Amino acid sequence: MYWGVFVPQTLHTQARAALEKEGVTITPPPAPWAFAPTPRARRTVKALIVLVLLALAGLAALQLATLL
Repeated sequence: MYWGVFVPQTLHTQARAALEKEGVTITPPPAPWAFAPTPRARRTVKALIVLVLLALAGLAALQLATLL
């Protein structure tokens, strides 16, 4: 499980000390693929993203064509 805590920059040192005092491990945020999908799953997600973007571009082109 990962939690993010946002504090003003001026209170960063104090907040970090308070969290460490409570035993909270402070680590950098996880990467987008931190759940380690298989290469096939990554390709599938990327392909779906490309298809959605192409569909949106096509719809935008159709809207422009109807306006002209």
